[in-house]
Amino acid sequence: MPKKPQFGSIRKRGRIFWIRYYRDGRRFDESSASQKYSDAERLLRQRHAEIFAGIHADPRAGRTFGNAFLDDLLVDYKVNGTRYDWAEPVVRVRLRPFFGAMRASSVNKALAQRYISEAAGGRRCERNH
Repeated sequence: MPKKPQFGSIRKRGRIFWIRYYRDGRRFDESSASQKYSDAERLLRQRHAEIFAGIHADPRAGRTFGNAFLDDLLVDYKVNGTRYDWAEPVVRVRLRPFFGAMRASSVNKALAQRYISEAAGGRRCERNH
């Protein structure tokens, strides 16, 4: 087997190699989605470079849905004493029907612009599946 990496570790679970690394004291386990050790090494080196450059994103973010972010937004409004009475109906009536069921990682500028144009036209904004 190749030499052990200096940053993090590589383990085999079943037939797939997984990487484990730490950022700010928090442990991250991530599948390399490959049966090759070299692919896991490459992914581990990539994550190390991302952390060093300060651009590392939590791999779980791709599995988070819009509803979770909208809930967090409402909690933030409530905790910080901001106009929660205004935000709650906007989130419930306008934002949740459009963004709620989609993955947060799939929200992009084009989708946001489509939402804005539909809202400006006075139509109820519901995402077509």
